[in-house]
Amino acid sequence: MAGQGTIGLELLADAPDLDAIIVPVGGGGLIAGVACAVKETRPEVRVLGVESQRFPSMKHALDSIAPPSLPGGKTIADGIAVRRVGQMTRETARKYVDEIALVDEAEIAEAVLLLLEREKTVVEGAGAVGIAALLQHRFHRCPKARAWPWC
Repeated sequence: MAGQGTIGLELLADAPDLDAIIVPVGGGGLIAGVACAVKETRPEVRVLGVESQRFPSMKHALDSIAPPSLPGGKTIADGIAVRRVGQMTRETARKYVDEIALVDEAEIAEAVLLLLEREKTVVEGAGAVGIAALLQHRFHRCPKARAWPWC
């Protein structure tokens, strides 16, 4: 988590006026590290996580929903397809993450296609879940989308 937290510090250094950071969530190490580094530096910045609806392991862990380990399956976002998050990442996320949103397979595919068409960027599904969540207005208080004018 500590190594991944440096990403949050780099984001703050590159864009000091950030309102929110959206992070794909798998096992929780990335979001826990980023959230801890960001919140300890600038607590007003919202840290938002996104998971596939097929693998909502962190959302379930934070909401204390059984089962503790998901059954698995296929998803276009296989880079974040984690059946169970770690205890340390769960506790860190509980302390620092503001919200976790879920997106379905069609929404992820739409975001992948949009990134390809508009940005000429090919991404794996896990890399597109943040855009999918923004497009579907999945966060309670959507961050300003200055970099993504189509949101």
